[in-house]
Amino acid sequence: MLSVLFSSVINLTLPTQEGNFITKMALYKNSSYRHPYREGEVVLSTRDILFVGVFVEGADVNQLILIVNMCWATPSRYSSDRLRYIIIERGCPNTKDNTIGMAENGVSLTCRFHVTVFKFIGDYDEVHLHCDVSLCDSDTNACKVNCPHKRRMYSEDSDHKEHILTVGPIRRRG
Repeated sequence: MLSVLFSSVINLTLPTQEGNFITKMALYKNSSYRHPYREGEVVLSTRDILFVGVFVEGADVNQLILIVNMCWATPSRYSSDRLRYIIIERGCPNTKDNTIGMAENGVSLTCRFHVTVFKFIGDYDEVHLHCDVSLCDSDTNACKVNCPHKRRMYSEDSDHKEHILTVGPIRRRG
């Protein structure tokens, strides 16, 4: 069994526009992405599917697009931990893990994906989920994420500043 803590919140800035945008990542109970786990712990078995949603509040839906660039799991709360399991890379699901499904990325102010828990929990007592996200100005950039990735996408420009959301720990109970 696993236990998970609820959500992560960051302020996301856009180089071409004034203002901060509240960006949240949460874990959901099912594929409707309508029922987030509440504050506190929830229990998951290693066979369960983890549904992850990232969304921006208060931004212009006609101009801005949210992109999840990369998501990974680490056995510590540190996103810089070198021991990691890649879930999303360059906006696309890890091709070596067929349990990852991308429901939405790079088309609106919401990104949604799912992954089977056992694939990234491994033999660790706990893991943390991290996602690097960015906002894309659709008036001045081509924001579409193409999978499999054939060319560099907008958010991989050399001046890209990491904006990392973290949820966890996800604990395995004996």
